[in-house]
Amino acid sequence: MRLQVIIFFLFTGLLSFASVLKVGPDLQITSIRSAIEKAKNGDVIEVYPGTYTEGPIEVEKSIHLKGIDRPVIDGQMEHSILTISADSVSITGFRLINVGRSYTEDKSGIRMIRCKYFLIEDNILENTFFGIYL
Repeated sequence: MRLQVIIFFLFTGLLSFASVLKVGPDLQITSIRSAIEKAKNGDVIEVYPGTYTEGPIEVEKSIHLKGIDRPVIDGQMEHSILTISADSVSITGFRLINVGRSYTEDKSGIRMIRCKYFLIEDNILENTFFGIYL
């Protein structure tokens, strides 16, 4: 029992250091990529409604991407949208559209590269060459 209490306080203490970064057209941070660059492992990035056309977005940190009211990330028929190469990443609540087509590259809405402990939930993928590529 004592060990469980110590683990609980250790875990909740680590969570208290996590930040919430907010992305939106009218907010201080307007780019998902910019928020990811500022984020630290364990942070939450809340993305508010709008259409984001940022090109391929690479996630190399253990973060949580949370769409609020289903923001759209548009690949503009040119490229993949999200490429994840970190463990413990979650992606929820997005609409990912218009991934480019290629027969020499594996373009996808969400691509996971050697990842563990991830969560992909409540997303809509439309017009994607590969939807989720594991």
